[in-house]
Amino acid sequence: IKKQRTITMKICDSRQLHGRTAEESILLNSYFASLSLCSSSSPSTSSSLNCDSSNASIILICGDSGVGKSKIAETLKPHVIEDDGYFLRGKFDQLSYFCGDVCSDTSGGGNSENYWSYSKLKNSNSPHVPYSGIASAFSDYCDQLERRGPDDWKEVTDKLRAVIKKEEGRVLYEAIPALKKILTCENLDHVDDNEQDVTSNSSERLRRKSESSAVLHKKSRSFTLSTTLSSNSLFRNHHDQDEEKERSDRSVNYEEDDFQSESRSHRLNYLMKKFIHAISTVGDPIVLLIDDMHWADPSSLELIRTLILGAKNPFTFLFTYRPVQPSHPFLQMIQDLQHTHISKTEIQLRNLREESVRELVANLLNIDSRKERLLEREFRNEMKECEEVKDMGVGKEKSIIKASCNCCMGSRRNKSKSKEGSEPEDLSHPCTSLQRLTSAVCSITNGNPFFIRQQIICWIDQGLLKLDVKQHRWVWDIEKIRECTVLNDVVSMVSEKIRRLPELTQHALTICACIGSKIDLHILGLLLREIFLPQCDVDDNEILAEREIECAIQEGLLVKSPDRTGVTFVHDSIQSAAYSLLDIDNQSSFHLQLGRLLQTKLFPCIYQQHFFTIANQLARGYKLITEREERIDAMQIFLIAGEKSRAASAFPEAQFFFARGIFLIRDEVDWKDNYRMCVDCYSKAAETAALTGDYEKMDEWLNIVLLRSKELDDQLRAYYIRVKALASQAEMEPAVDVGLEAMKLVGVKMPSRNVLMHTLFDLAKTRCLMKRKCVEDLLQLHPIEERHMIPALRLMNLLCTISASGKRTLCPLICFKSVQLNMKYGMTEGMPASIALYGALLLRFGFSITEAAKYSEIATTLQQRLGYKETIANVTMLTYGIVFPFTKPLSDCLKPLPDACMAGLEYGDVMHGLRCLSCYAWITYHSAGQPLPQFVNTIHRFSKYSIEYNSTSTLLALKVFVQVCANFMGSTGASPNPANLVGDHFDLDAVSSESLCKTHMLLLEQTQLMQIILGYFFGDYEKAWIASENLRATGATSFAGLMFPHFLAFYRGLTALAQWDILRSRNFMKVAKSCLNELKIGQKNSPINLSHSYYLLKAEYSVAKKKHGLAERFFSLSIRHAEEGKVLHEQALACERFGFYYLRRNNHEAAYEQIRAAYELYRKWGG
Repeated sequence: IKKQRTITMKICDSRQLHGRTAEESILLNSYFASLSLCSSSSPSTSSSLNCDSSNASIILICGDSGVGKSKIAETLKPHVIEDDGYFLRGKFDQLSYFCGDVCSDTSGGGNSENYWSYSKLKNSNSPHVPYSGIASAFSDYCDQLERRGPDDWKEVTDKLRAVIKKEEGRVLYEAIPALKKILTCENLDHVDDNEQDVTSNSSERLRRKSESSAVLHKKSRSFTLSTTLSSNSLFRNHHDQDEEKERSDRSVNYEEDDFQSESRSHRLNYLMKKFIHAISTVGDPIVLLIDDMHWADPSSLELIRTLILGAKNPFTFLFTYRPVQPSHPFLQMIQDLQHTHISKTEIQLRNLREESVRELVANLLNIDSRKERLLEREFRNEMKECEEVKDMGVGKEKSIIKASCNCCMGSRRNKSKSKEGSEPEDLSHPCTSLQRLTSAVCSITNGNPFFIRQQIICWIDQGLLKLDVKQHRWVWDIEKIRECTVLNDVVSMVSEKIRRLPELTQHALTICACIGSKIDLHILGLLLREIFLPQCDVDDNEILAEREIECAIQEGLLVKSPDRTGVTFVHDSIQSAAYSLLDIDNQSSFHLQLGRLLQTKLFPCIYQQHFFTIANQLARGYKLITEREERIDAMQIFLIAGEKSRAASAFPEAQFFFARGIFLIRDEVDWKDNYRMCVDCYSKAAETAALTGDYEKMDEWLNIVLLRSKELDDQLRAYYIRVKALASQAEMEPAVDVGLEAMKLVGVKMPSRNVLMHTLFDLAKTRCLMKRKCVEDLLQLHPIEERHMIPALRLMNLLCTISASGKRTLCPLICFKSVQLNMKYGMTEGMPASIALYGALLLRFGFSITEAAKYSEIATTLQQRLGYKETIANVTMLTYGIVFPFTKPLSDCLKPLPDACMAGLEYGDVMHGLRCLSCYAWITYHSAGQPLPQFVNTIHRFSKYSIEYNSTSTLLALKVFVQVCANFMGSTGASPNPANLVGDHFDLDAVSSESLCKTHMLLLEQTQLMQIILGYFFGDYEKAWIASENLRATGATSFAGLMFPHFLAFYRGLTALAQWDILRSRNFMKVAKSCLNELKIGQKNSPINLSHSYYLLKAEYSVAKKKHGLAERFFSLSIRHAEEGKVLHEQALACERFGFYYLRRNNHEAAYEQIRAAYELYRKWGG
């Protein structure tokens, strides 16, 4: 029996693949292709904007349960190790997330058309620890890197420290604790001793862990519910503290706690991208295998998407999953990555064919399949000969021949028995017996490898397969095997196997299945003792657990974890089978029992480590919690779990826990005695619902907050969540209406009529208030004393931003009110943005550049001095993108914009971050800050952010500049006329002007301006004139307060003069005169950037007026100012026009000199 049990374990541990040669070849080829691509890759010079520069590769392995997805993926491991690489592995757990939310394919041998259904987290039974599948893989990376030694450790940590600051590292390891070791330790000498036990003596380590476990158990048994709850208060939130003290603390950290969830999410994704980029560019190949992606939670999928976009070759993502519907979030994520340069390989695994099943069965039973085939062939030939001999005789002679043949065959069978051994009951040839066994296996398992292994083990346990020790082979009776009861699926079969185990082992497996795919031995022993062995004399929980699960390990159901402190299921079908032992009616109560025991019996020093395990178990049985005190305790745990998940940017999980807390709020007494806890549950649940897109639930919960809240700041907080949710749905006007309705609660009212009059009044009031104010005056503003004004000012600052897109007539008034409130009540983090917007509005209203620049300088300085990183992008866009181009050289405005974009993407201000890219593009072009090829490459590099964040307007704006550059460089694509804004990157004719008007008016007007520029440069003056007329018809209202009206005046004036030269219409001269006057005002406001444009237009106007002396003077001034400003293309234009002027004057020598200079400048600009 012992030898048979050992063989059973070997069958479970068999790693040999059968019938997977083609799939294994595809897998290896994909891996080696990614390595060769890495060695030959160079910086991308592709002109396509619809791509991502990441060169990581993805391999997808799809197949039903038990077909060997993980096994074939692991065949890559020796090759990765041979290449001095890292093979990392993570796995998503079924019961801890979807809780058996499965619609089909539990047999493991079903049709591949069966699909696993996907349920949103809010409909599932319990979430897991955030990012659990990813965290285990990164923990594996840290361990492997540590084992490599100090040199490799230092190389990676040095690279990480170069790109990730200490504060940023904290954000990463708070979300994924497994990263703490590598982000905080400079070298291996600083690694904690407990984290270096991989090099210590294994038996000594286990001895110490056992002793400590026993001590913990003795101490924990004396704990009661009340004392444990008191001890665990270190890990509870501030809800247990006095409410007045809590309100005081919340007034300080209100914004950070309650308003920055979205910012944290963006920052985590941004930093994870930096992290994965750093470790993937060290040089060693990394393969990240994540099993069971069909169970991945939404938060983990978003993070995995970030990792894919941030990784560089040699980095391979290897995902296994079961067949799912195309609408499954995992497949949707893969679909979204189609536009990138990431290589993708798909491998479909199906059930084995009969020939492969025969090889697998022969391998499991240690039968030489080749020898069996030879015997089978010989036997069939012999049978054929005998049949022929039988047919030769007639009558009595025939019966004699038949008897002779049977005697011969019997002799042959006896000979085979003496050599190979055979079944005593089966009279067939031994080789046909294997074939019959294979046929029986195929009919039951449908060729599913895992099902086959379990079925063989089941027959061994039932005695249908017996080991003949004397003859050293397995024997069986095929007829008895066919007659035995057959279970239709592997889960049922394994369930029956578990039921034959000792009762305590069954209980242990059930507990393991309830906790998850992996369970700590100390936890398992504690639960076994408290539920089933209250009088057990073994003090050490780990020893107790090991004793009870030893049989399960021998049966191949469980396996020890690498650190020997826990156990995991060999396959998720075994976990499902163990969980099925619980009656459906008792599942919730059993989970609740587990949660209660862990809540009350765990020692405080490990309580936090297993906090999510406790929360998960209570969440599965939350409907059975009825006692008031227990409800309050459970609400507290759910609130903490939600806050921890939210802090890790795992918003669906956070919403799940907050919703469970809400369910436990039963009556008015709860709102009266635990007001803060109740309002926090509802408010934070609504916030996370908004972030997950569940707006229906958000509205339901916010309505309850507004109905029951007793404090003004709670109401304003609810309004803020609703306004932000409406803005995220592009419902700008309703968002502004809701926000203004909320501001009435603090006495801020907006007029319903005579808006212009009120705007001018508040403008005058704000100018008077801000007069003679400097940065130091603003820094000395007193802290906000009225707590409700913190969310009010936060809401007002938000309205400043969204009113620019919705209800633009109210935007100036809201901005002025925001500045006034900040000056009255104190400084908030949104004040620099409000002051920057105030400066930009002064320009729009026609006030002096000096005054506008003053407030832009104040806003920038405040931003830097106070360190409000969430508003960097907004402030930089308003100052360096709008105001400073009037007062500083355009080239000086370039550098802060990309940095501000990165800050916006990191801290969640995506809209303003991407607008910084648009500002960077137009400033770079108009200042000729880069040669055209370099400019195009820069735009390609930035365009991936527009694609990643789905910003259509920013992407179109970037494409416009790429197409303009392509036309100048001669790459017009399908259009033969370079004067047309049409090509491979952007097609003005194909883009609907009406659709652009609805989405981004500034973009439409900007494209028309670029069409004017192209038309004029390439001599198609009619097209340029039509575009300028189209732009004039729209009023160019979006250009107000920007540099664009002056660019428009310059090129419209030049086009008008060119048209006058052809058509001699006085109307063109009037237009040119008007443009010249407008540009003169611009030159006065910004002489450093507009002087060369003004002088060139003045020169052309003088030529038209036949004032040749003035013309030559202004041409020279234009060339000199353009040279000083390093505006290559417009200096070249001035030289070109000056040369044409000399040609008309028949001064060919001077004309040649100027045109030659223009040629060299154009050549330099074009790279």
